[in-house]
Amino acid sequence: MRTQEEQDEFLAEEERKFGVVYQIQQLKNEAEGLQTKILLLEKIAQLYPDLKMNMNRWNRVRWYSKTVNSYVDKCEIGHSCGCCPDSSVEVWPYVEIDGFKVYSDPCKISVGEDSSFGDRPDKNWQAQFSKYGVSQVIIDKVKEHFKTEKEEAEKRLEDYYDEE
Repeated sequence: MRTQEEQDEFLAEEERKFGVVYQIQQLKNEAEGLQTKILLLEKIAQLYPDLKMNMNRWNRVRWYSKTVNSYVDKCEIGHSCGCCPDSSVEVWPYVEIDGFKVYSDPCKISVGEDSSFGDRPDKNWQAQFSKYGVSQVIIDKVKEHFKTEKEEAEKRLEDYYDEE
């Protein structure tokens, strides 16, 4: 039977070993993940030799290439600022390859403005996409976004006046 001091030493040693083993495994997992990302980025760079990196003010990295402009088929739609009520509506068109997003060049296109009623399109917003040769698929997605925004604004306004 162990003394309390021996038991404490044994537990402390086991805790130290477990902590080290755990950390080693965590580092191995991170290294594997990084290696996978490296291989994928190398593959993407071979497919798109004009690949460039964009980093925003929040250190979010996006990879972009003019080569994908004509066949981007997905997009992110958001605002340039989360706190400003009149921030720009931005569209980030991209194509996805093995879970890796390659954005168009330019990687963001401003198409409108946020308002108290929702996102409102700029006049001639579609010309921005044509100017850069971005696919019709994206134009259709943005049209649908603005249509939904308008319908939701009309519904909120209708609900507001129906409350009386």
